[in-house]
Amino acid sequence: MAPIALVLLLFSVGQTAANSNASGLETKRLELEVKKLDLEVQQLEHDWPSWTVVLLGIFGGVASGFVTIWVARRTRRGELDQATHEGRLRCYPKFVVAMAPLALYFPEVGSSPLSPAICGAIGRSMSQWYFDKGGLLLSTGSRDAYFRLARALTLASYAEALAVPNTPEQLLLLSKEKIADYRKELRTKGYDLDGKQLETGDKQWKFGEATAAAAGPAESFRDFVFLQGLSSELRTALSEDLRGRRRPA
Repeated sequence: MAPIALVLLLFSVGQTAANSNASGLETKRLELEVKKLDLEVQQLEHDWPSWTVVLLGIFGGVASGFVTIWVARRTRRGELDQATHEGRLRCYPKFVVAMAPLALYFPEVGSSPLSPAICGAIGRSMSQWYFDKGGLLLSTGSRDAYFRLARALTLASYAEALAVPNTPEQLLLLSKEKIADYRKELRTKGYDLDGKQLETGDKQWKFGEATAAAAGPAESFRDFVFLQGLSSELRTALSEDLRGRRRPA
């Protein structure tokens, strides 16, 4: 065979062998890729077994149900709160009118000073309002303030007389600042101006009871200071129920 032909034959055999080796390497590479994918699938199945997926589905359904129930309850509660607020707006103002004789400025008592009879009338008006209209709408704080004032008015209505301002000159000694001073002075003398002991019956307020130190206005007006303070606390509680002292948003 001619040398050139021999060289060409050897080159052809080498190319065939090289192509065969390359094809084998590609095949092996593909086989390794397939094995790698199989291993990854097996790892995923190991990490997230089928029962876990089922549990996640169940949990998602339960969570969705709870969210639906929560939203429904919040909606109903919001509707109830709105209805309660509207009911308070209708009946609270009428209740405040009953406490007008205990107002610090321009009390609606005509020419008569605050008396046991007037206290009884205020108490009866409050009781009628409570059972006819708004008793069920009172918040816990407003209800407690209501009963403290109602109890105090009951005791005051049974007194023979009350320590209250009786003349125009004495009425001039009343103001927001002076009432605050009278309350401070009475507290230092041991008076229970919060009315909390009225509910327990212990150390009840002695309406109209004369004292040796009754020379000053704090002692002379102590029953009015007491009742006016309780009525003011009740009105404040009612305003908080209505958010009446907040600026509109």
